[in-house]
Amino acid sequence: MGAYLAKAGVKCVVLERELFPRPHVGESLVPSAMRVFRDLDFLDQMEEAKFPHKFGAAWTAEDNGAYDMDFRGGFGDGSADGVKALSHVDIRFNERVQDGVDREYTYHVDRGKFDLLLLQHANKLGATVYEGVKVNSVDFGPKEPIVHFNMGRNGKEMGLSARMVVDASGRNTFLGNQLKLKIKDPVFDQYAIHCWFDNYDRKVFAKKNEHRDFIFIHFLPISNTWIWQIPITDSITSIGVVTQKKNFAKSKQEREEFFWNAVGTRPALRDALQNANRMHPFKDEGDYSYAMQQVTGDPGSWWVMRGALLIRYSRQV
Repeated sequence: MGAYLAKAGVKCVVLERELFPRPHVGESLVPSAMRVFRDLDFLDQMEEAKFPHKFGAAWTAEDNGAYDMDFRGGFGDGSADGVKALSHVDIRFNERVQDGVDREYTYHVDRGKFDLLLLQHANKLGATVYEGVKVNSVDFGPKEPIVHFNMGRNGKEMGLSARMVVDASGRNTFLGNQLKLKIKDPVFDQYAIHCWFDNYDRKVFAKKNEHRDFIFIHFLPISNTWIWQIPITDSITSIGVVTQKKNFAKSKQEREEFFWNAVGTRPALRDALQNANRMHPFKDEGDYSYAMQQVTGDPGSWWVMRGALLIRYSRQV
């Protein structure tokens, strides 16, 4: 957002809580991201960073667990419920035309490196960037909104006026929490535990050599539970188990046990991981399945919206 605004000549400030680079989840991008990178003149930097090209996606299961999906709008087997007993389904992105996407691949990324490059790019385009700044609140008064923050860990609280405030805090849902707009999803209450592994053999599930750099989703015989497999470099792979909150143990040790027990339900995956080298302690993620009662609007007249992104400029712009 900072890069878009700065490129358009709008004076903007990015207040970033973290100090970059820092690790982060969300390492496999979607094809529509290519439109954004092209808009921001950022594609050359993505290529220079040598992030792995992601040409497609694959889903695996044991002998009778996967779905065969015709991505043109129907189910591949022609059945009423669309279920077909296949253990491997894959799709290349060039099989489906997307408006504005002129490349047949997107990227897998090391988020520490990627996010730093994008933050620096926004700054080069003209956005003023402050790192290590924790925003405390936003005062939507009768005039311009005031953003209250601390400069540094023990710094004095300061205020910044703005014509428009964009909450880019992701799962932290900063304004959603402040304005009590957040709605927990009663179905997709998913949590994840994940880690990087070196020398994990991606050929175990690759039907063809070209599949080695696909993102893989491995279904498990546990309700609403699956594993991601994401290439980070030629030798490093991100592996994460996603499950429902009720399966997500409270203690660190129990969560690690759940990871290995879940992986153990897919023996080929378990064996490949046991022959690989874990690179750092496990990390866990949660609270990323939710909705908002409203997503944008004039602070003086919030609108209630569901399922759509509606852009409305505040009265001062």
